[in-house]
Amino acid sequence: MSRIESQLNWGSAASWSSFDFDRLSQQIFEATHVQLSTTTLKRVWGRIKSNHTPTTVTLNTLAQFAGYDSWRTFSHRETDIGNEAPDIHPPKPAVSRSYRHWLTAALAVSTLTIVSLLFLHNTRKPYDPTLFRFAANKVLTRGLPNSVVFSYDAVAAGDDSVFIAQTWDVRRKTQVPANGKYHSALYHYPGYFRSKLIIGNQVVKTHDIQIATDGWLGLIENENQPFYFQKQELLTDSSVRISTDLLRQHHLSDSPQPPKVRFFNQNNFGPIYTHNFQFETSLKSLDLNGSNLCQFCQVLIQCVDDIIIIPLCSPACVGGIELIGLGNYTQAAKDDLSGFGTDMNTVTRLNVVGSGEKVSFFVNGKLAKTITAKNPSARIVGVQYRFQGAAEIGKTWFVGEKGPVIIR
Repeated sequence: MSRIESQLNWGSAASWSSFDFDRLSQQIFEATHVQLSTTTLKRVWGRIKSNHTPTTVTLNTLAQFAGYDSWRTFSHRETDIGNEAPDIHPPKPAVSRSYRHWLTAALAVSTLTIVSLLFLHNTRKPYDPTLFRFAANKVLTRGLPNSVVFSYDAVAAGDDSVFIAQTWDVRRKTQVPANGKYHSALYHYPGYFRSKLIIGNQVVKTHDIQIATDGWLGLIENENQPFYFQKQELLTDSSVRISTDLLRQHHLSDSPQPPKVRFFNQNNFGPIYTHNFQFETSLKSLDLNGSNLCQFCQVLIQCVDDIIIIPLCSPACVGGIELIGLGNYTQAAKDDLSGFGTDMNTVTRLNVVGSGEKVSFFVNGKLAKTITAKNPSARIVGVQYRFQGAAEIGKTWFVGEKGPVIIR
């Protein structure tokens, strides 16, 4: 746990707020694509009393977030460090001058040999990508959960290691046999993913995968896998809605902490790019639980190999939000993000306008922030909403080069 605290640089976990654990849960999910709930993280850090030990999934996910392949790798590494022999220096025997000269020469030759071998290893000629084959096929055209079957030919790797990374995060790569042909992966969440075939440390092939939704998808994030709502449960004449009554109907408690409600619409919206677009949506929190006073919410505009994450919350809580997008990262601790504060218990209108390198954000008609894109223009392929508790989304649309596209 101390490794993750150092990695985050948020100070001691003893002083973390619930929102900090929410942020950690989000960062873990974005890095590993495994959802650990805020409650689970609080138990691991001892903020909530529990008689249960963490599951293997939890331990492996935390280890991967800390930069290890698995909990086993981490624990073995820590055990090896803990079992190192103490640094004891016995008296040095007298050594003759001629022996010292011989020893110095031998060490110099050995060092030169090791450096030469390392140099030769690190300057190995790059692999020719044309010698490899990599493709991916979804089991379903759209809908969740979904599986992808990767087919590959990596025989040219010889005795080198072969990996498949099913998302942008190469830390989550899976080793596969060099003489194998297929590898399957299960996706629980929608998105646009750039999978990779990796030989040693070289990416030789990529393949884009869009896990699309059939219109709007509503779900509750869970540690193992999401709870999916039926489409007819979500849609009203004028909105997409997960109400408190619907949560209770499915025994999804909104106490003591509201559940993580998510809405997705991942699809082919046509030629809409971040350098020339307009986006408008309306949204509202329906959760009046006393533990959710800040009403934190995020609206995500998902792009091919990029993303825009827009925060909204109660005006009193803007000190804990961050804005991410197109190569930019800014947090309220170092920037004025007060324009994203709004009463989420009433309908909030959000507009985003991209023009050239500038992207401007408007909340209820007022300019909240303008950023300058650092990344190249990217095609927009989806939207996602993250709420704490029951929520509702009104009419939503994009305007691109070919006119308006209403998100249904």
